[in-house]
Amino acid sequence: MFETNSAQLNFETTTSLTDLKPDVFLANKSYPDAKGLFFDATATLESVKQECVVVLDTNALLVPYGVSTNSLSEIEKTYISLAKTNRLVVAGQVAREFAKNRPLKIAEIYGAFSKKRNLSEPARGRYPLLEGTAEYKKMREIEGSIDKLIKEYRESIASVLNQIKNWNWNDPVSNLYCRIFPDLVVDPDLDKDKVLEQLNYSHANKLPPGYKDSSKDDRGVGDQLVWNCVVAVASERKCPIVFVSGDIKADWFYRSENQPLLPRFELVDEIRRVSQGKSLHIVPFSKFLELFGADVSAIGEVRKEEINLTSPVSFTQKRFQQEDAYSAEFAVETWIKANYPESDICRDERFGDFVWTNSDAGSSLIEVTWFGDGSTSGRKKHIINALLKTERILQSASIPYKHFLHFWVFDSIENCDGSLSYVKRHSIFLNRVQTPIVFAVLTPLGLFEVLDVFKVLPDAKNRFSSEVT
Repeated sequence: MFETNSAQLNFETTTSLTDLKPDVFLANKSYPDAKGLFFDATATLESVKQECVVVLDTNALLVPYGVSTNSLSEIEKTYISLAKTNRLVVAGQVAREFAKNRPLKIAEIYGAFSKKRNLSEPARGRYPLLEGTAEYKKMREIEGSIDKLIKEYRESIASVLNQIKNWNWNDPVSNLYCRIFPDLVVDPDLDKDKVLEQLNYSHANKLPPGYKDSSKDDRGVGDQLVWNCVVAVASERKCPIVFVSGDIKADWFYRSENQPLLPRFELVDEIRRVSQGKSLHIVPFSKFLELFGADVSAIGEVRKEEINLTSPVSFTQKRFQQEDAYSAEFAVETWIKANYPESDICRDERFGDFVWTNSDAGSSLIEVTWFGDGSTSGRKKHIINALLKTERILQSASIPYKHFLHFWVFDSIENCDGSLSYVKRHSIFLNRVQTPIVFAVLTPLGLFEVLDVFKVLPDAKNRFSSEVT
């Protein structure tokens, strides 16, 4: 078993990053086993589910602070099931980072509730001319009721704030972790000089993980320490690793169009070498819960909280856009199920968003693109990118489906009409891609309308409107 060492790392080093030069033999050092690079990499998440060890990253431990007690119970059941078979690991560095970040999460919750006290009372004033009317009397009675409710509301908020103040290490999330995690922490011995040498080399050669955090005060050493623990677990147990992390930067993933595609091959190959050929999978917390059969509502709630955590601050425009994009996907899926009940629809995020199987038309890959509110020039740029993406998908020889449909979902009929006119002016382009585009509108009130102007939907039967709840 691994020995525990709680020593902290001293980040001071006499070597400056500007003094470091890229290694001309980087490939040899990154991939020392050239023959082994041609290994069988067909192990899927589902295929390793029964034998893998799950290692949790810090962001996975923070997600539950934004979910309901029902979802927290689902998370606990999933953890307990894995812990019973000794297949759940918390890295020592993750435990330390959680201890550092937990007070910030508590403060965030406290601040959100504290702001609720800033509730405006009804504007007051005397209107003698109206005092004899029944309508004015009724309004004054309602004002009195509002005053009473506001007072009770503020008192309730104060009680909640006092409860939060009394949280020491006994908040619901910490309580869960205290019940499960103590025997699951793996904390390999720390050789500070070796870690610093490793960190400097990684930064100079842009090797994963952590080089994207080189400008931070700790120079990204946290990622390096967590990864060292992942490698130690794989080496000790000779098993597939499922690393649960919301980090999707380029020092963890290959990326395209601002989306993570595949884990960096340097990481995959290192796990292969130390574990006798086992696989590495890096998944977000919501995907981890889905893999081990958590309740669908808990998965959805966790996914929304993941969006929140990836935003610089809560409720930013980026978060709203991402949530609207999920809503657009849900609206399309709901509409297809309602209007084509004889069809099957399932997720397939390898190539698009869904696969729609219709007995008459065969299987169609569905991609959903959300066009939120924005400037006209920004929307035109978005349209061009969506058209190019449509063309790339159509020209790809690797997609195993008969058809492709691209749903473009807008936030208003005005933006939809304007974009449609712009697209129609690109007639040469549209002839080339055979116009597999379905225009749709999802309003803030949840009304979803499909406009099949290019006649690409199979047997739509004019059933083009439904309400999304």
